[in-house]
Amino acid sequence: RIDNQPPQVSFTSPTTNTISAPLTFSGVSSDTLAASFGSTVTLSAAAAGGSQLQIAYLPSAPGSTSVNETPPAGLVLYGGLNGLSAVNGAPLTQTTDLSTNGWSITCSTSACPTVAADGFSLNALRFDGVDDGLRVANVGGAFASGALSLSAWVRPAAGVGARDATLLALSSSDGSRYGLLRYQTGNNSFHYADSSNGAVTATGSYAADRWHFVLLTLTDNGQGVLYADGAPVATFTTAWRPQAGDGLTIGQGWNGNAATDLLPGLIDEVSLYDRALTAAEAAQLLHAAQPFLHLDFEEECLVNNSPLADRYGWQQTATLSREQATNTAVTGIDGSQAQRLDGVNAWVAITHH
Repeated sequence: RIDNQPPQVSFTSPTTNTISAPLTFSGVSSDTLAASFGSTVTLSAAAAGGSQLQIAYLPSAPGSTSVNETPPAGLVLYGGLNGLSAVNGAPLTQTTDLSTNGWSITCSTSACPTVAADGFSLNALRFDGVDDGLRVANVGGAFASGALSLSAWVRPAAGVGARDATLLALSSSDGSRYGLLRYQTGNNSFHYADSSNGAVTATGSYAADRWHFVLLTLTDNGQGVLYADGAPVATFTTAWRPQAGDGLTIGQGWNGNAATDLLPGLIDEVSLYDRALTAAEAAQLLHAAQPFLHLDFEEECLVNNSPLADRYGWQQTATLSREQATNTAVTGIDGSQAQRLDGVNAWVAITHH
């Protein structure tokens, strides 16, 4: 019970009268919760001798009024890729679709990506480029009009040699019909290809081992735009459209028999829409309501020209400048460290990139 409102989810455990070890419950809330998250919790049957319930609430779902703007209309699938969960007691082979459609985003037991703490937003999933991948079956039927948008935050690995690494792909079960987004490691560029049009490549270079936002939009009459980091970088016309029965793959392509063109690197925040997003909406997804910079000053030793780590996905370059050569890190109020600035000749500089 939260804020004295009836629970929408309840747990009954254990079945005995004795609790001999801590119980842990976890789940995903799909409701939009108010910015002021209450602290009143009622235990319906407190055990004799006292009881305790701790709640850790991290609002990360699309539309959460605590952290996010409402996502654009037409959301088909939203994979935050913050972790993997077990299915019916099996190994960790599923990640959660946080849209209202409840798609199953799954992987094979021996070919699942791993959870990485250095995601663009919270965690991400790390793909090994060998056999890791995620699949969503039969999602093609959600695009009845033929219009669609696919997007993701990606951080391709560096030093992997030249390859066409698939980020997102919609394809038929035999692989003969497809539309996909790739990162070309040989020239550090994003690339779109489908079974009707051939291929278009983004202008510009997008460095590996950095976070980038990639978005594909396609109208119902086949006008396509490829965006990279919020800017339109290629346009095309195609007759390709996803069909009912087509599936989505993440981090790999599909040739009908096996995975192909696998990605080494990180993927975060995968979204699918049943319409072509506008340029303004592309900018909204790029910037959202998330910080551009997070300096926690947790470095244990800070002297002149010390680099400061940006803990968020933009990886801004920050440097401490001061005349003193001695360490000025002190005990912090949030975390273990803070930084003392003297108000005279000490400052932090952020380099634009």
